[in-house]
Amino acid sequence: MMFPVPLADALVGELVPNGTVFDQGMGASAFCEIGNILCGSYLTALAEFMHVQINQSPPVLAIDMEFAILGEGLIELSIDNDAVIMIDTVIIDRELRHEIKGEFIFLPVPESMDVIFHMAEGES
Repeated sequence: MMFPVPLADALVGELVPNGTVFDQGMGASAFCEIGNILCGSYLTALAEFMHVQINQSPPVLAIDMEFAILGEGLIELSIDNDAVIMIDTVIIDRELRHEIKGEFIFLPVPESMDVIFHMAEGES
């Protein structure tokens, strides 16, 4: 999950008063748990849609420019191409009437990407 820092802090502030993603404590931990829950929800929906099992890696907090973070993830997975699945995410606080917009970026291992696209298109 990727959010601009001010929006990530707003999200953390809803759960941890005076908490931020920079605090190395409850704020950062809360943000990782929010990411874990959101990613789990997206992956569960994707797995049910494709009738497959998808395993989730534990969340890691990184604060940097988005292309630096994405590039690091691609390098870590040793991906030779830059194919990812990106889903725009909007968390709406109806009480305060504001939206927190971010992105869910799914980095499947390279051999999985073709299978995912074929299954999404209804092919076996």
